[in-house]
Amino acid sequence: MRITNREFDFVIEADENTSVSIVCENPKIFYEMIEDSIKLIKSNESNWVISEKDGSRIDSKQIDVIVSPFCFDINSKRLLGNVQKEIETCIYENFIEEIDYINNAFIRILEDISLRLSYEIDYNIECDVKDLIKIYDLKLSYESSSLLGKLSIYIKLLAMSLNVKLLFLVDIKRYLTAHEILILYKEARYWKIQLVIMESRFIDKLENEKVIIIDMDRCIIEL
Repeated sequence: MRITNREFDFVIEADENTSVSIVCENPKIFYEMIEDSIKLIKSNESNWVISEKDGSRIDSKQIDVIVSPFCFDINSKRLLGNVQKEIETCIYENFIEEIDYINNAFIRILEDISLRLSYEIDYNIECDVKDLIKIYDLKLSYESSSLLGKLSIYIKLLAMSLNVKLLFLVDIKRYLTAHEILILYKEARYWKIQLVIMESRFIDKLENEKVIIIDMDRCIIEL
């Protein structure tokens, strides 16, 4: 994968065994770089260019960002919506007769109820599978109290459900040990997701990690 930033004119060539850390010592630059990564995901218009080694650009839908370990949601609308689509497809391919039976049984109940009421009722007899899924309030189930565990689950879901290829993580080394970061890198490599950690200060260069430092004077140092 090729990670390019046009504003600072650097290109990072990352293979499947390489993780990337970008350190911005200037607070203003750090903020702008995070903001730019969010723009990339929302509109594909930013100074970031993420591409395969053959030059083909990776779509913004295949990129995600976690700006804080306190605000990412495993049951986010984006993830949950895609999982629900998979469930709908599975139902239509394997359980449509059972769904028709459930729908017809409930319609018979409503018809019976209408005879017992002193007023008339109306209802939609064409109940969609999507409507049933909403009624049961389906969510992704996970068991983990640790940040590393939640991030590992999130990475797995990004890969399996959304085919995400790159994940920006902001200042995550403040919250995880070096050993935990290496475990996270290993997990991301397994699911073929490129991690890019954006840091406000240099902490350490880890195994198989490419480090780009943008100092206070906007000079670039590669480690």
